Amino acid sequence: VKLIRATAEAVRHRGDDPRVVIAMQTDGLENVSVEYDNRDLAALIKEKTAAGWEFVFLAAGLDAFDAARGAGIDLPFERVASYGRRRSRQAFATLAQNVRGYAESGDAVSLAFSDQQRADLGDGSVRPGRGRGAASKSRRPGRRGRRRGRGAATTVEDIDLTR
Repeated sequence: VKLIRATAEAVRHRGDDPRVVIAMQTDGLENVSVEYDNRDLAALIKEKTAAGWEFVFLAAGLDAFDAARGAGIDLPFERVASYGRRRSRQAFATLAQNVRGYAESGDAVSLAFSDQQRADLGDGSVRPGRGRGAASKSRRPGRRGRRRGRGAATTVEDIDLTR
């Protein structure tokens, strides 16, 4: 909530009407805000989406769709992606590629993660309508990408950003 509000303040000071993309990322381990709750975040995202802002959600080592929904974030499947252990650099490079496409074209469809991008990131989510069984009939992707046990979690210490 604070980041979105700070971005809104910065946009106000610019004096123009820039395209705004907010990319949220979680590893599921950060502290829960004591100042704001999921309803505050959901309302702010809804307000800014109506104002033309775009939102993307990434999750490291867990089901991004479930994590987003659990945080009160209701984004379309195409704007939510999980990435596997040791793929943080690739996840952010993919996100940067998509944001660059949006900046160049102005078409928000460019922000969508393609099936190939998902596969490259190790995202086991199933696009609604394409999976097997119940997952293909609901808006929720399958749970194949969920972390299994504590050892599979991605932490900042696991990531070498110097390469």
